[in-house]
Amino acid sequence: MSRATRRSRQGLTLIELMVTLAVLAILAVLVVPGYQTIVSTNRQAAGINALSAQLSAARSEALKRGHRVTVCASTDGATCNGGTAWEGGWIAFTDLNGNAIIDGTDVLINAADALATGQTLTAQFATNGAVLQFHANGTLRGGNDSGTFVLCGEAADANRLLRARSLNVNPMGRVSIGQDNNGNNVVEDIAGNDVACP
Repeated sequence: MSRATRRSRQGLTLIELMVTLAVLAILAVLVVPGYQTIVSTNRQAAGINALSAQLSAARSEALKRGHRVTVCASTDGATCNGGTAWEGGWIAFTDLNGNAIIDGTDVLINAADALATGQTLTAQFATNGAVLQFHANGTLRGGNDSGTFVLCGEAADANRLLRARSLNVNPMGRVSIGQDNNGNNVVEDIAGNDVACP
């Protein structure tokens, strides 16, 4: 029997196994933080994209139905909670009387679940970030309001500001993802200022 055949039957030596485990440990130390960053970044992108899609859909519904549609922060998926913190979820509904309450013949259009644990989503609007109302012509509160949603990652993430997302809504009710126009790796709000994470 050849030496190679005997060795294949014996398996790995203890030293070979230790070297293999050491290499795997080093790779894990190098790969896991990068993977966590990718997961966090993707969660933030998914959150801001979901809000963008639902705000655009609410505006379209207002135009299509010919009356006001309200979008607000909601932690229960059925009522507005009155706060400017939206990470707990949000709802969109027809709002004929404009009172930001689902009543009478108002209809719930959609409800979004809470964002990933640790993320914050803050509404920063000129009048009231707790409620956005799209009028029948698609404008936001009659065309005299505008603002920005800022989505930030977990507070423990040292680079969360660099990965922050913003969503801008102009007075015409049009929604756009915030960009980094000055090249400093921080996205900007509707006024062109760098966003800030709480």
